[in-house]
Amino acid sequence: MWHTYNCQYSMQYLCQEDRYYGNLSFYNITSTSMAFNWTPAPGPIDSYSVVVTSPAGSSQTITVGNVTETVVTGLSSSSVYTVQVFPSKCNIQLDPANGSACTAPPSPGWITVTNVGTNFVSLVWDAPSDMSSNSYSFLITYFSSYWGQSGSTNSSSFSATVMNLRAGSMYIFNVTTVNPTCGLSAPSSIAVYTNATTKILLLNVRMSSNRPCTKEMMRTLIGNRLNLLFADIYWTLGRMEQRCYGTPL
Repeated sequence: MWHTYNCQYSMQYLCQEDRYYGNLSFYNITSTSMAFNWTPAPGPIDSYSVVVTSPAGSSQTITVGNVTETVVTGLSSSSVYTVQVFPSKCNIQLDPANGSACTAPPSPGWITVTNVGTNFVSLVWDAPSDMSSNSYSFLITYFSSYWGQSGSTNSSSFSATVMNLRAGSMYIFNVTTVNPTCGLSAPSSIAVYTNATTKILLLNVRMSSNRPCTKEMMRTLIGNRLNLLFADIYWTLGRMEQRCYGTPL
């Protein structure tokens, strides 16, 4: 049957329940929060309701309006959360987009150096918080910017000794918690110098200057140069024999 309408006036919108096949994408996951977005539902959407369910079965519902991303905070570490996003259209709740993600494990606590040699460093660290009921281990990575040396080792306890390092060099150590289900935590870090072996470097420096030749000037200029050459190596400037010849060049 045909109906004739006056097209000078707007007609009422016909609201229908569209099938929604949404996908969730998770990012910026920490030990207590996670961010995620989802594909938009078809048609004019009033709002989205986000339902986050913990492993214990408790849920929280967040209404986020007509946006397609949000951040959920106040979560427990090393836990798999189920997320459902329900679009609302004309007071009708459509089928949800479904997904799940695991929060990161907590970071190790304070790191302490217990022993240092010319080629090794021994570390201990405090246990991560909120990990009593979870399985975990630790990954220790290290790097020396001067030598370009890097490596890693694993530990099932709260300590580790890293071997085969270079003497008199600064190393950055990062300790991260590893959970077999939820991956890596944010690292805890410490910078440590290995002990130096005694090596004497004899320098014969000839310098030109318009200023009077003084031991203080020579020590400053040589020290500045050595800082550039040995930025990440422990060194000291020992006895310096000064010889000034005539008028400085």
